[in-house]
Parts: sequence; structure tokens; C-alpha cells
Amino acid sequence: MRPITPFRFKQFSISHDKCAHKVGTDGVLLGAWAHARNPKNILDIGTGSGLIALMLAQRFPEAQITGIELDEPSAKQAQENASTSPFKDRIEIIQGDFLHFAFAEKYDLIVSNPPFYKGNTSTGKSERDRARHEEYLPQSLFIEKCTTLLSPKGRLALVLPKEEGELFTKQAKLQSLCLNRLTRVFGSPNAPEKRWLLEFSFENLPIQENQITIRDKNENRSEEYQILTKDFYL
Repeated sequence: MRPITPFRFKQFSISHDKCAHKVGTDGVLLGAWAHARNPKNILDIGTGSGLIALMLAQRFPEAQITGIELDEPSAKQAQENASTSPFKDRIEIIQGDFLHFAFAEKYDLIVSNPPFYKGNTSTGKSERDRARHEEYLPQSLFIEKCTTLLSPKGRLALVLPKEEGELFTKQAKLQSLCLNRLTRVFGSPNAPEKRWLLEFSFENLPIQENQITIRDKNENRSEEYQILTKDFYL
């Protein structure tokens, strides 16, 4: 079997051979899309390889970033990726359970590419199932904990499949989080919606809605996707 090589971006590299969840388009999308105004503290829940944490460290040079990861090998690799990056002094990786960890800060931006699969879709690898399955991080408990950690004007940003995004939006509303921004993600021009990029806050603002297509009709990266990710891909 061929070794998994590091994924190289413009300002950093991501090794992900020991991670339960490999580098993928979902993480790159969220890392490039998530936004908050001058965030000082950022939290990445289920940081995996540390990809999103490093992307946000690059985008917000004044911010301190914390990544938390349940899977020990993934957390160790995220720590290694952070330590070899230009942002090592601003990133802390914690190995632990998000729902039970006692955070000392409030966060201006919380991001997550959370587990979302439901039902019997086990891979046979417990660490990969924890990274993929909603039962390991139930939406209601996830949202409840996030509401205790968000600063008053903070933002919560996620990437989810459409169906889970709809459920999450309903659950968030029950816990006083308002949907502020929604980007519908399509894999190609004729494909159904692949993912939702969602932003929530305590502020009841008009919803900003748009869409993005990842690949054009020739299966190349679309112009809009290239614009969104231009600061990262080589």
C-alpha cells in the first residue's frame, strides 16, 4: 500500500497518515469560509489533523487557536503539524472529550467538521467511526456546550450534509442560536447539494444565503472555489 504523503499548502503542510479523518474538501471549505470579526480566541472541535486550526491561524494572525480532538493518534499528529507550522506559538491542541472538557475561555469563533453519519455504517475501525458518527457527539449536547462557550457576538461555523444541516438548524433554534449564513455546496453543476456551510450566532440577523460549486463541467476546480481557497492551495 502506498504511504499517505503530507498535504502541502502555501504556508504549511499537513501530515494525516495517523489520523482517523484525512484531509478532505469539507475541511478546506470550512477553513476558508468560516468568519468572525477580529476574533481573539478560536476553537476547532474535532480538529483531526489540525487542518482547519492551521487555516484559521493563517487567516486571523491576531487570534489564539485551540483545537480539541478525542482520538489520541490524531491529536498527536495535529500537535506535530502545528509545531512545524509558522503559527506554532498561537495554536494549542488538546487531546480530550469536547463535551466533558473544562474550557477556561469564551470563543469569538467556534468551528467544527463534526461527525454526522447515522445508522449502521460502521467501518470496523472504532477511531474512524468516532470521527464519522453523530452518536459519538449528539447534536443537542454539542449545541448546548457551544452556547456556553460562545462570546456574546461569537460565531459558530460548521460543514454538514444537507439533511443533518436542516436538523442542526432546528436544534440550534431551540437553544437560542440563529442561522446567519448558509452556503449550499454542490460537487458539480448537475449534482445535488453535497454539503451545507452554516454560521450561527446569538444575533437574530437576516440570513445571507448563496451557493458554491466545487468543480466545473470539465471536472476542474471551479473559479468560485479557486477564489475561496486561493490563499491555501499551491
